[in-house]
Amino acid sequence: MDPIVLSYHDVALRKSDVSLLDDGNWLNDKIIGFMFEYYSHEVFTNCDGKIAFIDPDVVQLMRYLPKEDVKSVLSSLNLEDKELILLPINDNSDFGPGGTHWSLLVFDKCARKFQHFDSSRGSNSVPAAQVHHCLLSLDFAGELVEENAVQQTNGNDCGVHVIKTAEMLCRSWKNPRERLDMSEVQENVYKGERKRIRKLILDKLT
Repeated sequence: MDPIVLSYHDVALRKSDVSLLDDGNWLNDKIIGFMFEYYSHEVFTNCDGKIAFIDPDVVQLMRYLPKEDVKSVLSSLNLEDKELILLPINDNSDFGPGGTHWSLLVFDKCARKFQHFDSSRGSNSVPAAQVHHCLLSLDFAGELVEENAVQQTNGNDCGVHVIKTAEMLCRSWKNPRERLDMSEVQENVYKGERKRIRKLILDKLT
């Protein structure tokens, strides 16, 4: 049995999903999806709807569906009205769950560029380029730039980096006077992130 322990907006977390927050485990799409829903509905609610957090499953579909189908999937998200779009990138080679690495692709409308933050530099260049190409075909103009992301020190914290990097970038976007230089961020910023996410989930169960 693998019961659902929390239903939160469009995400259902099972017991096995939450167990991935133990040290040494690779975070899956459900944990990242949950945090993106949390950011969208509770943390960055005062941004006039200008930030879009795209679910990992939707991003994966963007790599493989025909253009017209992608347009249909994205139509309800009103992305043309967004100024910052965050897309978790996975290296899985098909539609289903899986893969071995996560990274973060960010579209900044004002800067007219796509920023790719990869905590294992170069590992997700191909899937990031695929999503970039997909969005270019939908008239989101901008070059793809590989940013100087903080590099993970193990083989399983890529999802942690995606979640925390997304939060830091959004906070920086909200406060232009305190723009964040990701090249200056230290790896210890990501310490304790698993415990924070677990506590957030447990608090919602009470």
